[in-house]
Amino acid sequence: MSDLVDPLPPGGPTSRDLPTPDRALVIVAHPDDAEFQAGATLAKWAAAGCRVTHLVLTDGSKGTWDPDQDPAALVAARHDEQRAAATVLGAEDPIFLDLIDGELVSGIVERGRVAEVIRRVRPDVVVGHDGRAFLYRYDDLLEAPVFDQILGEAVTGAVTTAIGDIDRDGDADLVLARRGDNAVLVYAREGNGYADATPLLIADPAGVAVGHVDGDCVLDLAVMRTQTVGLFLGDP
Repeated sequence: MSDLVDPLPPGGPTSRDLPTPDRALVIVAHPDDAEFQAGATLAKWAAAGCRVTHLVLTDGSKGTWDPDQDPAALVAARHDEQRAAATVLGAEDPIFLDLIDGELVSGIVERGRVAEVIRRVRPDVVVGHDGRAFLYRYDDLLEAPVFDQILGEAVTGAVTTAIGDIDRDGDADLVLARRGDNAVLVYAREGNGYADATPLLIADPAGVAVGHVDGDCVLDLAVMRTQTVGLFLGDP
């Protein structure tokens, strides 16, 4: 099993009754991310007197399935929704960086803008996304997911994942795109764990998908880059 797999206690890593900070800044990629991931905590803190501020990095312009949606109108609507959500939580008016949705990178300019907000808000606590990859298994589709394991710091910076039997041994393997070192990582399932990653060196991977493309019943891998999509056909 990979040394990068960290065991967790039954039920996963949970905490209760965290101390209420005086000032909290929640940094998220899209409008509504904070409410899905930490809404109850933020509302509890705000009710206890904490000053909560949202920092939303992207404009949310990809948040629709409607191909005819006007992007400017969608951005305005998502701003309004985020402001309304902040009001319900008891938070202050959100701060929007309005970077393009789906094209967010950890560049020096982007980090500088985030740092400027942190210095201005001066929070006691910063709440953000967990960049690690969490893996769940379903022992029974009618039951809640059982926490399986978590891949550690090696997958920090992952932008997307896919699951499929890449090595054709009957087990579901994990494929993960990571921008930090221009690699797509393949973790082969081994028993109850995962083997060390096999890296595929692909510049600037922004997404991965696994599926049958050429009709030969062997899984193929599609890798999306900023401007192109590469297709890697499995060898029967």
